[in-house]
Amino acid sequence: MIQKLVQSHRQKFNAAPDKRVFAPGRVNFIGEHTDYNGGLVMPLALDKGVYAAVSKNGSRLLHIQSLDYNAFAEFDVNALKPDMALAWANCPKGIVSVIQVNGHKIEGFDLTLTGDLPIGAGLSSSAAVEVAVGFAVKELFGLDYDGVTLAKMCQHAEHEFTGAKCGIMDQMISVLGRERMLLTLSCADLSYHYTPLELGEAALLIVNSNVKHNLAGSAYNTRRKECAEILDLLRKAGNCLKSLSDYSLEALQAAENLLTSVLYRRLHHILSENERVRQVAYKLKGKNLKAVGELLTQSHISLRDDYEVSCEELDWLVDAALAVTGVYGARMTGGGFGGCAIVLLKRKSVDAYKKSLDGYRARFNGLPEIYEAVPSAGVRLI
Repeated sequence: MIQKLVQSHRQKFNAAPDKRVFAPGRVNFIGEHTDYNGGLVMPLALDKGVYAAVSKNGSRLLHIQSLDYNAFAEFDVNALKPDMALAWANCPKGIVSVIQVNGHKIEGFDLTLTGDLPIGAGLSSSAAVEVAVGFAVKELFGLDYDGVTLAKMCQHAEHEFTGAKCGIMDQMISVLGRERMLLTLSCADLSYHYTPLELGEAALLIVNSNVKHNLAGSAYNTRRKECAEILDLLRKAGNCLKSLSDYSLEALQAAENLLTSVLYRRLHHILSENERVRQVAYKLKGKNLKAVGELLTQSHISLRDDYEVSCEELDWLVDAALAVTGVYGARMTGGGFGGCAIVLLKRKSVDAYKKSLDGYRARFNGLPEIYEAVPSAGVRLI
């Protein structure tokens, strides 16, 4: 991948890259739809991600070459705006623009991008692009900003240039990932700590359903609006809350008379999911994978029934996993309505699980892709 990156950059721009960068994608172990509610998440950085090569070009132009989209475009570095006609370029343009808005001076440069993350699988390819480019620009021009600042700027770029009002988890784990570690992040204040993921004779699989329903984007926005409505109702009832995650699970019953049944279930998911993150961190310290697996499965049930963001394909993948001997637990991961599930299982059961997926082909006329999740380091020079 690196050789391809360097050769393509040299061929296109007649110059070797000044800097080469890798930024990982992520999978979220547990803590789903809690990020934009000031809650807890527990992602890990993957060994797959986005590769960027950059070199100064002595002009005021930003040249972007995407190997994955087989596309090229150039822009005035001082006049970067989102453009849906060139949507593939919005993420790199966005972070370059935000860096300048934050007072950092840059010049024109050449950029080549490629990666090995499946696009649309919910493994955060867009955040990895932003982080890779933001880190490459920092290194190329000798800029001064830390990792958390970079993550915040990448989130801002996502909001402004793609229209996705995402939380900050994806950008934070792409910056802060560590080998063999999960990141427990509080999205309220961005405090974090690491928890070792010591699997021993177990494995963590990512199972890509290879489907993404059109409902995903609209449903995500609807859930955010529902959460804002819940927060408003709780505040009007006298609760001093910065976010929904400030409300306690113990007080949940008191909210039942304030909320519709749908909004009550949404709140139940958020609060119970925060507690599951805490419990997973505790159980991992005791190396109790059986209990961890049960919490993963509880998370899926909550996402399916309370938050209603699963789909038939993801439910099938989880149910099939739980029917295999040696599987500790499984759940959908990501925004929902397609994308991936994760499965925690004994390594000796991997072949049996893969065999069980034959039924998926018969049911949905397709076959999932399987990757082993390897917790890896965050963005870095290569």
